[in-house]
Amino acid sequence: MKKTKICETCFQTFEAKNNKGIEQRFCKDQCRNEFHSVGRKYFSMQIETGELDYLTAKNILQKHLLNVKSIK
Repeated sequence: MKKTKICETCFQTFEAKNNKGIEQRFCKDQCRNEFHSVGRKYFSMQIETGELDYLTAKNILQKHLLNVKSIK
């Protein structure tokens, strides 16, 4: 059974595929790529402006990844 979802990038509705327990968040590859591109640019901008330093960003990411693994 397919599930109707809203794309996190373009906000269009789409029929989500069953991806072995991984929830589909984007309607197409272009939207997924744009989402990740914006994230990389945002982190880079935060570091360049001094609002965030590299080691703090790295630690935040590692903690997040540990939390994601413990949920699964």
